[in-house]
Amino acid sequence: MVIVCLAGFWWPTAARADLMAIWDFGPDADGYTTAPTTEYVIGTPVLVLFGGELDANGKEGIDYTDAEGSYHEAGRAGAWNNVTADSEWSVTINTTNWQDMVIRWDYNSEDDPCDYGPESFDFDYRVGGAGGWIRILSNHPITRDSFWHEFSYDLGLLTDIENESIVQFRIRDLNQGTESGGYFKLDNIEVTGTTSASVSLLSPNGGERLIAGCVDVTWENTGLIENLLIEYSPDAGSEWLTIDTAPNIGLYEWKVTDANSTQCLVRLSDKENHNTADTSDSVFTIYQCALAYDLNCDCFIDLKDFVLLVSEWLQCGDPLDSDCIQ
Repeated sequence: MVIVCLAGFWWPTAARADLMAIWDFGPDADGYTTAPTTEYVIGTPVLVLFGGELDANGKEGIDYTDAEGSYHEAGRAGAWNNVTADSEWSVTINTTNWQDMVIRWDYNSEDDPCDYGPESFDFDYRVGGAGGWIRILSNHPITRDSFWHEFSYDLGLLTDIENESIVQFRIRDLNQGTESGGYFKLDNIEVTGTTSASVSLLSPNGGERLIAGCVDVTWENTGLIENLLIEYSPDAGSEWLTIDTAPNIGLYEWKVTDANSTQCLVRLSDKENHNTADTSDSVFTIYQCALAYDLNCDCFIDLKDFVLLVSEWLQCGDPLDSDCIQ
């Protein structure tokens, strides 16, 4: 368990590794954006900042290394030049197949004695995108100084947000107390969690000798997975090549055109959440059969091929040929 300190308060949060979404406001002054950089999520998370002289260009941000180890260079940060009573921000996420979630962000509140930034905030959430908001934290203190600070909250304490298509969180009532409203900067908003979905590759799963052009990829899964990314490696995982993105129906007919290798692997992953994945347990072989008339894809010419040939003897397969014998 990790303990996070904010403004003299200690908030327990469990350590998480899977990134659902992160909002990075751009690497430099020219790249400022309120559009999120996201990974491994269903749908597109939404970030909205509004009210109280929202800074259209942003202010200087802080660098950050996210839960997946990706480095985000310090650049722009979301900011209000002069916080007012209606200044707030909200995020919307899809929590389908996610649990044990944590939300965190970095902030900086102005400490100029003549123009202090906000000293506290309210933290709310709601499910479904409509109806009343539920209060999580009320008048939670903000540190006002020249440094950046981290806030983190364990959303696992909320039992009603799992497996919902729309979950929203908002920060509002950025209260300045008795002082005038100064600037408030926000950067690196991140939501992490663990996924409850799973996929299990059934074949090819190791040890098979398969003929190119005749390979079925099969699997089973738990949880909601709409589409799967199917990849293969011809060299035991040193290089991965995309086969296709396919609907989650448990079977994909892989039309292998050129693969002669004893070191093949297949990898399946949820297209929207790459943490949900499975790979062949061990390598298998795919070889190109040199026989031109192998009708049943076993790389032997025998009576089985002759039976297939006889079953269509004198039949024509051209539907546009009027002389074709049907």
